[in-house]
Amino acid sequence: MIVGIEAAVYLNMGSTVKAITALSPDYPFHIQSIKENRLIVVEEVFDENDSPGFPSKGKLHYFVLNGESLQEIVE
Repeated sequence: MIVGIEAAVYLNMGSTVKAITALSPDYPFHIQSIKENRLIVVEEVFDENDSPGFPSKGKLHYFVLNGESLQEIVE
């Protein structure tokens, strides 16, 4: 698992790719998948007894690309 502090979002334009925006939430996270135009991000939630790098919980966040920015979908 790669836990990030920032992730770049690229748009596939066929023969090239273009950097569109970055995702830099104020929590440790990893990207679970991209599905149905949604970026599914897991916030790493650590309990008191968790080992470093091994969170026991995760909270899902959903983002969609809106123009050249990411917008979180609140469900």
